[in-house]
Amino acid sequence: MGALRAVDLPGEQVDVEQNTAQEEEVQAKGIVVHPSKLKLPVAATSRVAPGEDDPAVWLVGAHGGAGVSTLAHVLAPAGDAGMMWPSGERSMCCVLVCRSTAMGLEDAHDVLIQARNGLAGDVVVLGLVVVADAPGRTPKTLEQKIAVLSQITQKVWRVPYIDQWRGEMREDLPVWVPGDELPRKRRGRLPPGVVPPVVGEIGQEIFTSFQRVMRKVRM
Repeated sequence: MGALRAVDLPGEQVDVEQNTAQEEEVQAKGIVVHPSKLKLPVAATSRVAPGEDDPAVWLVGAHGGAGVSTLAHVLAPAGDAGMMWPSGERSMCCVLVCRSTAMGLEDAHDVLIQARNGLAGDVVVLGLVVVADAPGRTPKTLEQKIAVLSQITQKVWRVPYIDQWRGEMREDLPVWVPGDELPRKRRGRLPPGVVPPVVGEIGQEIFTSFQRVMRKVRM
């Protein structure tokens, strides 16, 4: 198995040597993993820009277009890690994000296995957010794939298709902050600036999971 070369993302630096070391670790453990299955590189530098607050949780995209940037805006304690595992951050808690397509779920499976095999640095994966790619019910075959994913990660959260967001720019979307009172569930369109209840509930559960991890770290 040749040396693993991390995928270079625009404007990002990745630690190729670190990913090569990860591949060697795989070989040492006797785990047979094709290089393409080592899905995401580990960041070489901090993802926090100077002057920015450190996020409580990092959202990591299992693939392009997963919805990480949108969710990182809507969920205030979350940071956008792109398609890269964070490294050297104050919080190493991560949540993987994917779309509810066959390819998106397959990518999520590979990335979760990567983390499970200890090939994602020192991150703590709190769970997976599956973002609906279309309105209506999810096909049975995809529900089966999601059920499999629920067996290899601590928690699977489901973000439904939110038609109201289609016509909104990201900076105009509402923001949930820990401690915000969750709006009551209602039919029809939400007033401007109101986070959908299901999204607020997911944010609260993710933040609670983060707090639980930090309490264990301090013990």
